[in-house]
Amino acid sequence: MHGVLSDSPGVKGKLFGLLSKAWKHGRAQSMDRLVEGAGACSGSTERGVRRILEMRLPTKQPYHLEDITGYDPFDRNAEPDPEIWPAPVARMLNKVLGTDYPERERRSEQDLGRGDSFSP
Repeated sequence: MHGVLSDSPGVKGKLFGLLSKAWKHGRAQSMDRLVEGAGACSGSTERGVRRILEMRLPTKQPYHLEDITGYDPFDRNAEPDPEIWPAPVARMLNKVLGTDYPERERRSEQDLGRGDSFSP
């Protein structure tokens, strides 16, 4: 992402829309694969499994852009940090894999100095 933004700074204005679109696409793909796997394992109906997943999987993208990128893509001097994960993901990776990924807390919108947090 950092390379694309460096080469095409005009894309920065589209980041929130792209993130929303990517979330919807990924959620739909995940739903299909989970329904497929659950039906094969449990003999459940596709419709029933899909209904349960619809209630459990978030419909709105739950992370801020900074959580995903590991840096503030709107800061010209910022550099990406490949070791940054959204805090819940870092906690799970550290617990399961015994890694030591930092659990960076999201800065507030006041700290960022702008109101560009993601809210579809």
